[in-house]
Amino acid sequence: MKKMTQKLLFSLALCVAAMPAVAQMATPTNFTPVPVGEAAPLRFFTNLQGSTLFSSNAKDGKFNMYNGQLNLGLIYNVGMGLDVGFGIHGGMFSPYGMFRDATAAGMPTGYSQYGAMFGADIMVRYLAMFSDMFYGGIQAQVGYNYTNLLPGSTDDVYGKDKDGKAISKGAMNSFIPVLAGIVVGLDFKDAVAFYLFPAVELGQTGNYTNTTAPATADRNNGVWKSAVGMQIAVGTAIDLGATKLVIELKPRMANFSNSNSWGMDATLGAFWDF
Repeated sequence: MKKMTQKLLFSLALCVAAMPAVAQMATPTNFTPVPVGEAAPLRFFTNLQGSTLFSSNAKDGKFNMYNGQLNLGLIYNVGMGLDVGFGIHGGMFSPYGMFRDATAAGMPTGYSQYGAMFGADIMVRYLAMFSDMFYGGIQAQVGYNYTNLLPGSTDDVYGKDKDGKAISKGAMNSFIPVLAGIVVGLDFKDAVAFYLFPAVELGQTGNYTNTTAPATADRNNGVWKSAVGMQIAVGTAIDLGATKLVIELKPRMANFSNSNSWGMDATLGAFWDF
């Protein structure tokens, strides 16, 4: 009876491990795609960002907010429209959904609802003014992200790979998020800027193709995660004087191979140019 109970709990844990696979497992630093002027070439930014998954697999059918983070960073204008940036981010991740009854969402006894997520990213972009108001260019970034996918779990819950070796919890929880896309914007100087930033995202989600626990051989066990997704950031930067207020919505599909990976990021932040 004891062995049967252990097997049941282990199977349940693997099923829970598959739940975040359809979510945004790694959410990198959010660099607002608004040009940095040469007159004030250094920008400090901060923002709060939350990610919600529309198809959550929750027993009550509710959408789940899976993570919330604080972003901090610097962007420097090298000249001629070329910017480079560095950002850090940290916050909380929940495979069962934040601010809700985790037990009702299927959290096993002894596990935790929240786990840490954090990371750092570097960014490079080229933005040029097409006219007095219109601008555009390209923006890309790469970084490292750690997400505690199963808060409160032990290392053995992560199982073994196809060769029978224990899967590293650290590698399973690590990501190398890559993001690259095209920026199109409208900048009314000393008033407000609007932008559209469609981008491809790589390395942010494990490449699971269904919502059940995947076969061991199909799991992305290493630091690199092979799912390919997309995002379309739509936002505005409102000039409040020295402070620029940023409001952004970002529909995302974390994995093209998974129809349940649609979600939305929401960002509220500010930046200052020096």
